Amino acid sequence: MINDRNADTWVKLELVDHVKRLGISYHFDKEIGKALHRTTNNSNLKGSLSRDVKGMLSLYEASFLSYEGEQILDEAKAFTSFHLRGALKEGRSNSMLFEQVNHALELPLYHRIQRLEARWYIESYAKRKDANRVLLQYCAVNASK
Repeated sequence: MINDRNADTWVKLELVDHVKRLGISYHFDKEIGKALHRTTNNSNLKGSLSRDVKGMLSLYEASFLSYEGEQILDEAKAFTSFHLRGALKEGRSNSMLFEQVNHALELPLYHRIQRLEARWYIESYAKRKDANRVLLQYCAVNASK
């Protein structure tokens, strides 16, 4: 699925995010690297970010990877934090996205212990109607090893 060149850019990026959060990305390092390289070379990822809760959440999480003094990412963190809190107050997201935003604002992904985060995300992701059952089965099989 990651190697599908015909897949929509956002669908592929979301799949990579799910694989990473489910704690199984180490099985697909090469495929993810190639997919991300193709994505950054061929697409325009700009848009109206302040209305895109999912996009803001991704930028919010990425802003925590900044080095000291990286003003652009510091501004991105403040911008997205403000708008994500506003989206929660206005109810501009579905319940699953609402849960993820609350979780991220509580403590960003990169400050969490990866194995505990994967367990939380597996449970949260399994509740989704559009969850990829193949990924969930893969997680279940690998958890027993």
